[in-house]
Amino acid sequence: LCLTAIHITPAWLAQQGAGPYTLTSNDSTYILDTDVTTSGTAFIFAGKKIQEQVMNKVQFLSRLPLFRGLPDEELRTLSEIAAARAYRRGETIFLDGGEGHGFYVVVTGKVKIYKLSPEGKEFVLHVMGSEESFAEVPVFEGRSYPANAEAVEDTRVLFFPRDALLRAIRRDPALAMNMLAALSA
Repeated sequence: LCLTAIHITPAWLAQQGAGPYTLTSNDSTYILDTDVTTSGTAFIFAGKKIQEQVMNKVQFLSRLPLFRGLPDEELRTLSEIAAARAYRRGETIFLDGGEGHGFYVVVTGKVKIYKLSPEGKEFVLHVMGSEESFAEVPVFEGRSYPANAEAVEDTRVLFFPRDALLRAIRRDPALAMNMLAALSA
């Protein structure tokens, strides 16, 4: 079931930069999860509608310890950065040693963070649930992910790309201070 279609022009791509993209149409917000690199028509399907699913992104983010106490303007900036992603049970989110492109917040579902021994034995370090963030440290240190992450069940997350987040922090250093306080708690 296709809800809407948009035509993507080269000028729009140049203005927006790298995806994913948040699109608003008829008072509904959609996420185009995949990066769009060429002009053409992008179809947005029912499964991509997030207005009800993530409630209001700003309200959701305001409840997270990482962003609690931030002014609405900063929360709106973060909500524009955050990209909704869905993972099926057993799907890998990232691998140990992979480049730390961003961090995640679980919206629904569960994610296990684990390491593998040289013999292939799995050691679960943590299971993340709704409203929990993970992989923040590699993002700020510019390092690779120190463990594996996998969806334990069908899971929806918000992904915060490192480059966009660092740009927001440069514009508003208070954002970094709040996040550091939450990470050290």
